[in-house]
Amino acid sequence: MRLRGKHAALGIIFVWIFSFIWTIPPTMGWSSYTTSKIGTTCEPNWYSGAYNDHTYIITFFTTCFILPLLVILVSYGKLMRKLRKVSDTQGRLGTTRKPERQVARMVIIMILAFLFCWSPYAAFSILVTAWPSIELEPRLAAIPAFFSKTATVYNPIIYVFMNKQCYIAPGKQRNILETGYKDPHQGT
Repeated sequence: MRLRGKHAALGIIFVWIFSFIWTIPPTMGWSSYTTSKIGTTCEPNWYSGAYNDHTYIITFFTTCFILPLLVILVSYGKLMRKLRKVSDTQGRLGTTRKPERQVARMVIIMILAFLFCWSPYAAFSILVTAWPSIELEPRLAAIPAFFSKTATVYNPIIYVFMNKQCYIAPGKQRNILETGYKDPHQGT
């Protein structure tokens, strides 16, 4: 199945609705929001120890970290299998599998970046939910939230620096900027 504009739009709408749905429960009584230890942001009430806070945080962790991680792993796994199948049917061997290796490297980096950005926050949420009386220095407690906020930045950076189609030849920059996108595979 090819990803078309309609599919991309539906995916974006789904992500926004999914995200919005998971911000609502604390405002309706299932858990609550509180000011972070450094006083700059709101966050789920990690430290309360109340049953409804525990259940929300564990459910939130499962649906907003574990589930997306599984979707990423399955999606990229299917992509890699399909890429390998296409490569095999075209009879590519050895050094001619360079595009496949480049995509594999990008996939691995994307998965590691997701884990790098979201694992500290996920681990923090489980740690303070399991031990709400834990005393953490406020700046230390802010680090996981900082890492999770960087997640919005890494995807475009990885795609730009690892995708040859994003490179612009120095002599073509002005032309592209003046006339819009040009397919690099078409003649000038």
